[in-house]
Amino acid sequence: MSESQFENVITLLNDSNIESVRQGILLWETLLECDDRTFYREKFNEIDFTDLKGKFTYGFGGKQYPSWLRTAKFRLYVALWALGYLAKHGDEMALSIHKIELNDPEFSTFPETFTHLSGLTHFELQRSKWARLEDVWSHFPNLIEVDLFDN
Repeated sequence: MSESQFENVITLLNDSNIESVRQGILLWETLLECDDRTFYREKFNEIDFTDLKGKFTYGFGGKQYPSWLRTAKFRLYVALWALGYLAKHGDEMALSIHKIELNDPEFSTFPETFTHLSGLTHFELQRSKWARLEDVWSHFPNLIEVDLFDN
Protein backbone atom coordinates (compact mmCIF):
# COMPACT_ATOMS: atom_id res chain seq x y z
CA MET A 1 0.00 0.00 0.00
CA SER A 2 2.85 2.42 0.76
CA GLU A 3 4.16 2.52 -2.81
CA SER A 4 0.76 3.18 -4.38
CA GLN A 5 -0.08 5.87 -1.80
CA PHE A 6 3.22 7.57 -2.48
CA GLU A 7 2.53 7.49 -6.22
CA ASN A 8 -0.52 9.64 -5.45
CA VAL A 9 1.72 12.05 -3.50
CA ILE A 10 4.19 12.21 -6.41
CA THR A 11 1.40 12.92 -8.89
CA LEU A 12 0.12 15.80 -6.77
CA LEU A 13 3.60 17.24 -6.07
CA ASN A 14 4.35 17.29 -9.80
CA ASP A 15 1.12 19.03 -10.76
CA SER A 16 1.38 22.49 -12.33
CA ASN A 17 -1.32 23.82 -9.99
CA ILE A 18 -0.07 24.99 -6.58
CA GLU A 19 -3.30 23.89 -4.89
CA SER A 20 -2.70 20.31 -6.04
CA VAL A 21 0.86 20.54 -4.73
CA ARG A 22 -0.47 21.69 -1.34
CA GLN A 23 -2.84 18.71 -1.32
CA GLY A 24 0.14 16.43 -2.06
CA ILE A 25 2.05 17.96 0.84
CA LEU A 26 -0.94 17.51 3.16
CA LEU A 27 -1.25 13.86 2.12
CA TRP A 28 2.49 13.28 2.56
CA GLU A 29 2.49 14.93 5.97
CA THR A 30 -0.44 12.75 7.02
CA LEU A 31 1.42 9.64 5.83
CA LEU A 32 4.61 10.75 7.61
CA GLU A 33 2.72 10.90 10.87
CA CYS A 34 0.88 7.58 10.56
CA ASP A 35 1.92 4.36 12.30
CA ASP A 36 3.82 2.92 9.32
CA ARG A 37 5.89 5.98 8.46
CA THR A 38 9.29 4.40 7.70
CA PHE A 39 8.67 4.19 3.93
CA TYR A 40 7.47 7.80 3.72
CA ARG A 41 10.36 9.08 5.86
CA GLU A 42 12.84 7.33 3.53
CA LYS A 43 11.23 9.13 0.58
CA PHE A 44 11.39 12.39 2.53
CA ASN A 45 15.10 11.86 3.15
CA GLU A 46 15.71 11.62 -0.61
CA ILE A 47 15.64 15.43 -0.66
CA ASP A 48 19.31 16.15 0.01
CA PHE A 49 19.85 19.05 2.39
CA THR A 50 23.39 18.03 3.44
CA ASP A 51 25.25 20.92 1.75
CA LEU A 52 23.09 23.83 2.92
CA LYS A 53 25.48 25.12 5.61
CA GLY A 54 22.89 27.45 7.10
CA LYS A 55 21.62 28.84 3.78
CA PHE A 56 18.72 27.85 1.56
CA THR A 57 19.28 29.64 -1.73
CA TYR A 58 17.88 29.70 -5.24
CA GLY A 59 20.90 27.59 -6.23
CA PHE A 60 19.29 24.65 -4.43
CA GLY A 61 18.41 22.22 -7.15
CA GLY A 62 19.68 19.54 -9.47
CA LYS A 63 20.92 16.52 -7.60
CA GLN A 64 19.47 17.70 -4.29
CA TYR A 65 16.03 16.74 -5.57
CA PRO A 66 15.06 13.09 -6.01
CA SER A 67 14.27 12.04 -9.57
CA TRP A 68 10.53 11.93 -8.80
CA LEU A 69 10.57 15.66 -7.93
CA ARG A 70 13.37 17.06 -10.11
CA THR A 71 11.17 18.46 -12.91
CA ALA A 72 8.24 19.63 -10.76
CA LYS A 73 7.28 23.27 -11.27
CA PHE A 74 6.93 23.81 -7.51
CA ARG A 75 9.91 21.70 -6.34
CA LEU A 76 11.37 24.72 -4.50
CA TYR A 77 8.09 25.14 -2.59
CA VAL A 78 8.17 21.43 -1.66
CA ALA A 79 11.80 21.71 -0.50
CA LEU A 80 10.98 24.79 1.58
CA TRP A 81 8.04 22.92 3.13
CA ALA A 82 10.32 19.95 3.86
CA LEU A 83 12.86 22.17 5.62
CA GLY A 84 10.11 23.67 7.75
CA TYR A 85 8.75 20.21 8.51
CA LEU A 86 12.19 19.11 9.69
CA ALA A 87 12.52 22.24 11.85
CA LYS A 88 9.07 21.61 13.32
CA HIS A 89 10.34 18.21 14.46
CA GLY A 90 13.56 19.56 15.98
CA ASP A 91 16.05 18.81 13.20
CA GLU A 92 19.25 20.74 14.02
CA MET A 93 20.24 21.31 10.38
CA ALA A 94 16.85 22.84 9.57
CA LEU A 95 16.83 24.91 12.73
CA SER A 96 20.28 26.28 11.81
CA ILE A 97 19.05 27.81 8.55
CA HIS A 98 19.74 31.51 8.92
CA LYS A 99 19.42 32.74 5.34
CA ILE A 100 16.78 32.04 2.71
CA GLU A 101 17.03 33.41 -0.82
CA LEU A 102 14.13 32.95 -3.23
CA ASN A 103 14.81 34.10 -6.79
CA ASP A 104 11.84 34.31 -9.18
CA PRO A 105 9.72 31.80 -7.24
CA GLU A 106 6.84 30.11 -9.05
CA PHE A 107 4.71 30.31 -5.89
CA SER A 108 3.29 33.35 -4.11
CA THR A 109 2.85 32.16 -0.51
CA PHE A 110 4.97 30.39 2.04
CA PRO A 111 4.40 26.74 2.95
CA GLU A 112 2.69 26.35 6.32
CA THR A 113 5.86 24.98 7.91
CA PHE A 114 7.92 28.06 6.94
CA THR A 115 7.42 29.67 10.35
CA HIS A 116 9.28 26.79 12.05
CA LEU A 117 12.57 27.98 10.52
CA SER A 118 13.04 30.12 13.61
CA GLY A 119 16.80 30.66 13.17
CA LEU A 120 16.21 32.90 10.17
CA THR A 121 18.21 36.15 10.22
CA HIS A 122 18.19 37.08 6.50
CA PHE A 123 15.45 36.69 3.91
CA GLU A 124 15.70 37.65 0.23
CA LEU A 125 12.86 37.58 -2.25
CA GLN A 126 14.00 38.53 -5.74
CA ARG A 127 12.05 39.01 -8.96
CA SER A 128 8.79 37.65 -7.60
CA LYS A 129 5.23 38.36 -8.63
CA TRP A 130 4.05 38.41 -5.02
CA ALA A 131 1.49 41.15 -4.44
CA ARG A 132 2.16 41.17 -0.69
CA LEU A 133 4.16 39.34 1.95
CA GLU A 134 2.35 37.27 4.50
CA ASP A 135 2.50 38.42 8.11
CA VAL A 136 4.86 35.71 9.37
CA TRP A 137 7.76 37.82 10.59
CA SER A 138 6.94 37.64 14.29
CA HIS A 139 8.07 33.98 14.17
CA PHE A 140 11.63 35.11 13.43
CA PRO A 141 12.94 37.01 16.48
CA ASN A 142 16.48 37.13 15.06
CA LEU A 143 15.52 38.49 11.64
CA ILE A 144 17.71 41.48 10.81
CA GLU A 145 17.35 41.83 7.03
CA VAL A 146 14.55 41.44 4.49
CA ASP A 147 15.65 42.17 0.91
CA LEU A 148 12.85 42.57 -1.66
CA PHE A 149 14.93 43.22 -4.78
CA ASP A 150 13.04 43.80 -8.07
CA ASN A 151 9.56 42.90 -6.86
